[in-house]
Amino acid sequence: GPASASAAGPGADSEPARLTHVDEEGAANMVDVSQKRPTSRTALASARVLVGAEGMQALLSGGLSPGKVNDIKAAARKAGSLTPLLIPLCHDLQETQVHVELRLDRAAAAVDVLTSASCVGQTGVEMEALTSASLSALALCDALPAHAKD
Repeated sequence: GPASASAAGPGADSEPARLTHVDEEGAANMVDVSQKRPTSRTALASARVLVGAEGMQALLSGGLSPGKVNDIKAAARKAGSLTPLLIPLCHDLQETQVHVELRLDRAAAAVDVLTSASCVGQTGVEMEALTSASLSALALCDALPAHAKD
């Protein structure tokens, strides 16, 4: 007859998952990627900044100049390259691209920050994409007119 799954579920006989950045003694440890072949990698991340009705109105009426938008995007790109300085045990990667997009969501009175980071390397760029999205959101909050920060 057909095979059936064990009552404990799939993978019940396998070892429990362990944290990748912790060694057998429980000490923090950078993952060794020296045996991995470099490949092209891309990661996507997003953040949402709730700006409220007044903040959205300020944005729609030009409250954020094109220069400020460029500053926000430049900060995000720089943040991606600084990730290993900000987050312990992150590998120092050479990003080949960091893209940042800001989208207004009028109905939600929010700004969506979408980032992508790419590299050719032995490990992923997820943390770089997340750091870029996070710093974009912070820079956006800082750039909003004071009256729009509710």
